[in-house]
Amino acid sequence: MKIIITGHTRGLGKRFYEHFVSDTNNEVIGFSKRQGTDLNVSIDAVVEAALGCDLFINNAYAGRKQIELIKRLNNKVKMIVVSGSQGGFFNNLIPTEYGKNKKDLSEICHLVSLDKNSSTKILHLDLSCLEGNEVDIDDPDNLKCDYTIEFNQVVQTVDSWIENPSFNDIRFNFKITDLLYDQISTKMGTKKELDQLVEKIKQAVDKSA
Repeated sequence: MKIIITGHTRGLGKRFYEHFVSDTNNEVIGFSKRQGTDLNVSIDAVVEAALGCDLFINNAYAGRKQIELIKRLNNKVKMIVVSGSQGGFFNNLIPTEYGKNKKDLSEICHLVSLDKNSSTKILHLDLSCLEGNEVDIDDPDNLKCDYTIEFNQVVQTVDSWIENPSFNDIRFNFKITDLLYDQISTKMGTKKELDQLVEKIKQAVDKSA
């Protein structure tokens, strides 16, 4: 397979790169800031390299560029895997520009999956609390998790999807632990909305007991 990966020199993108390059049958090309490609400047070069590829891993976050890449590569690559974030799903609790962009990213992925005329298979990964994430606790828009999702879990999920692309969205675990509750309620100033969600969770659990 010909595989293109954005953000391939760190974190999840690096794990994807290491996984796919280990198969000598794959041609794997990575783009990242460390390698010299800034999506805010050089997105055209990434699109040109990706045209006709078997798998495009839309991993690097660069504002709205993840969305632009989907629009420009739909029907021009066979498969797209998108690194999203639960910050989009919980945009009302974590109201940041990042969260808004990830919410819109999730929506465009869903719309592409609904398009009967699209020849591109797409998988949106709703991620949170990935291993190795560096968190600045003084950053008001940054949350620290007390549990992690392992890179290998994500990679194995993508491998399964490649073999059977019959689903288009995977939501990995997001738990409202005491640590996350404190951060969301104080850092984000959304304690009222968070308490409403916690109450809904409690009611659902009580009814299912």
